[in-house]
Amino acid sequence: MFTSFKPYAILVAIAISFFAGVMVTNWHHDSMELVAEKAAKKSADEFQVDQTQIASNVTKELDDWKKNNVQIQERVIREKLQPVFLNKCVTDDYVSMFNAQTSGKASSTGKPPAKVGDKP
Repeated sequence: MFTSFKPYAILVAIAISFFAGVMVTNWHHDSMELVAEKAAKKSADEFQVDQTQIASNVTKELDDWKKNNVQIQERVIREKLQPVFLNKCVTDDYVSMFNAQTSGKASSTGKPPAKVGDKP
């Protein structure tokens, strides 16, 4: 009686072994994919941290550069240049008028200043 079931039992054992092998193979592939995903996530996180640090350093350097640039521009704007007349080719009135124009104290009437010799 058991001899007639022996070939069927062997076929069932082979089928069970085949399906068990397929399941174990799928588990192995899933675990390998999980390891790869974890490694990719870890690498991406490290890259993100590095990029954030680089961006903050660049932002800090840019802010420092802007602050220094503004300070330099303020120094340049605040400097007043006084002309040096090496030759006595202009009168003292012209020098005072020129200095008034460069310092922004000139009259806004549009009329030329009165000559020194003229008395109103």
